[in-house]
Amino acid sequence: LMTETENRSPGRFIRRAAIALLQGGLLWWLYRAVEQETWPATNRGWLIGLIAATVLLPVSHYPESELSSDVRRYGLAPPLALALFGFGWHHGAWTLDDLHFRSVAFALALAVLVFHALPFAQVWLAERRWRPRYEELFHYAWRNTLLLAFGGVFCGVFWLLLWLWGALFRMIGVDFFRDLFTEPHFAIPATTVAIGIGLQLAGSVERLQHALRNQVLTMLKWLLPLAMAILAMFTLTLLLKSPELLLEQRRVISATWLLW
Repeated sequence: LMTETENRSPGRFIRRAAIALLQGGLLWWLYRAVEQETWPATNRGWLIGLIAATVLLPVSHYPESELSSDVRRYGLAPPLALALFGFGWHHGAWTLDDLHFRSVAFALALAVLVFHALPFAQVWLAERRWRPRYEELFHYAWRNTLLLAFGGVFCGVFWLLLWLWGALFRMIGVDFFRDLFTEPHFAIPATTVAIGIGLQLAGSVERLQHALRNQVLTMLKWLLPLAMAILAMFTLTLLLKSPELLLEQRRVISATWLLW
């Protein structure tokens, strides 16, 4: 892994900010296309494919960029972009009804798929091998989770300050800042840049990641007996109630709750 000093280098920060600005500009262009009903909004396959690649490609690149300084990390970007676009194009081209609900489900499934594949790519970048140990996958999966969480928190606090900025000036009759912050051409790039900076700050402090992961795992360890007790009680009750439920042809529990 790179040292914290390397992760704080101005060049790395500038590259990440440039990627975030490019991502924000592309998302704003797609937003305008939908608003004005121009291409690619007129072709649902292209639209969803471009949205999927634009949203997930930079987010997956940020954790990888800290593991290797050579061209290997850039070699993963083209196939990942094509895969994301292909999944999105297929979903958009073949989804004929209930577009909003199906798109939300598709976005969640695709994000989970990328999240699971990312640790394998990170091991290859850091260790130069394709067969990772479970400990390495565990480390990178938790690392990515904490990075994304910190990026989201940083973005939330950033927008909270902007909201306060606009509200304070509106109290004295100046609506310029409030109007500016609500405009899509400002809000979309500002959000992507804030997330990128948040990920940069979190990735530059390895000790913080280890401390947060240990705290979360300790909390989960103490909650595990309660979770196991709930599962055991539910399983025993389900076995006793199964004949009655089968006769009444009642659905026991939805797949969503069961997966949770």
